[in-house]
Amino acid sequence: MVEQTDPPSQDAIDIMKQLNAHKEDLVRAMKEFNVVLNNSTLKENKSIKQTQHEQALINTLAQAAASINTLSPGEGSIGLCVFALRQTLSLRDAGNQLAYKIQKLSDKIDSLNVVDDDERKKKKEQLKKMAAELGLDITIDKD
Repeated sequence: MVEQTDPPSQDAIDIMKQLNAHKEDLVRAMKEFNVVLNNSTLKENKSIKQTQHEQALINTLAQAAASINTLSPGEGSIGLCVFALRQTLSLRDAGNQLAYKIQKLSDKIDSLNVVDDDERKKKKEQLKKMAAELGLDITIDKD
């Protein structure tokens, strides 16, 4: 025998609509945060407008999470925590990639201590190319 349940009340439907709207706001803000996070502008080169936008975005994330929490306690906070943990892993991976590239560059610099002039020139060009891939323009003084 299947037990019959009452259809949801209009209040429950309205709460679910509000909750979904706040979740959409949070997801939209998270996507925008990812765009901001991928911006490579140095802190000292950011405009006041960029800095204000970042702060407003953080406020939007917090407000969306708080709005979700009022309708479903803890859900907004957990969502932000998971998002923050994912971002942390992403930043770790980016840092590891940079450390690897720096180590390769350092190894190349160390390998410049060869005797053969042709080999030295070749290695210098390889080093300059690697530096350029990192966005660096280098000059090697020692010949």
